[in-house]
Amino acid sequence: MRSKSFRLSCSSGLFFFILHIITYAQTPPENFQYYLANNLPLEGKGWVETAGVFSRLPEKWRAAVSDEVWHLSQNSAGLAITFQSDASVIKVRWRPRRDNHMPHMTDIGTKGLDLYIWSEKENVWRWVGSSKSWGSGPTYEAILAAGLDSCFKKFRLYLPLYDGLDSLWLGIPSYASIYPFKNSYKIAKPVVFYGTSITQGGCASRPGMTYPAIIGRRLNVATINLGFSGAGKMELPMAQLLAEIDAAAYVIDCLPNMTPEMVNERVVPFIRELRRLRPTTPIILVSSIEYENAWAVAETAQLLRAKNENLLRAYKQLKHEKFKQLYLIKSSRMNNLTLDATVDGVHLTDLGFVRLTDKIIPYLRKAVKS
Repeated sequence: MRSKSFRLSCSSGLFFFILHIITYAQTPPENFQYYLANNLPLEGKGWVETAGVFSRLPEKWRAAVSDEVWHLSQNSAGLAITFQSDASVIKVRWRPRRDNHMPHMTDIGTKGLDLYIWSEKENVWRWVGSSKSWGSGPTYEAILAAGLDSCFKKFRLYLPLYDGLDSLWLGIPSYASIYPFKNSYKIAKPVVFYGTSITQGGCASRPGMTYPAIIGRRLNVATINLGFSGAGKMELPMAQLLAEIDAAAYVIDCLPNMTPEMVNERVVPFIRELRRLRPTTPIILVSSIEYENAWAVAETAQLLRAKNENLLRAYKQLKHEKFKQLYLIKSSRMNNLTLDATVDGVHLTDLGFVRLTDKIIPYLRKAVKS
């Protein structure tokens, strides 16, 4: 039964908040009820029917995309559960599909979960907790947040970046309730990001810190993360796949996975095909970030320069062909992005993702407004 302190904790000051904490501390831990997350709204999916509830591509595309893309599409990068609850504690129980671990990325980012609350006062999403102290697998359990007031709040739970999910349950105290919640966005259509491991989220410390997720929160737009680690190579079928999504804009960030020859051969046909299928949707091409050691390794600097120059050449050709709503973030705009902001010289830390967000947002604002 809900105590009097719970009912008053939203409006009766610090005294009742302390009573709330004491009351909860005396509540047996088994007084939790678990709810299957499958029944709650799922953000970030480009298709209603996918190969799994928490997968990113539909089964019909399995034969058309590369084996690497298909394998990575089973990771839940960019997906998020939304719900409302008056719970003072939010727990989670989940089973990763592959229980992946990578030495250069946190387990929270790879196979963990990340919880945000909508701040009505600030009109922004604010972080409140991430999965930790999991115990032993294959099924994990963690407290995401505790000590919350008992007002109804809107939650967004970001799912693992480099693993899939076989099951996901949300646990709340038995006194509390949970309801579906669908976010209201500034624009009706999503922004679609197609790219590499950097797009997918390597090496964000937690799922909410990928640059598509940060952009989504800053601009209050729906985002779809189609980053495929090592496999974002602009194959022609991928243009047809992207075009199935009625997007507000497409952000194409593939150069780190492509050779200079690939850039020469694939960019123009890829954009022509995407534009044929989506004649008016804005397309933003992103030059490669500068790898952090490029200042000292001439071969790396030369490789990056060749890729970015070839992308610029392709962009100029497409503009000469009168392609409209096509934008390029030039390599010169990426200066100092990676300074002290990578894990291994290539994959970004949270600082790097914030900087990359700052580079992309002005182009996205212009593209969507126009």
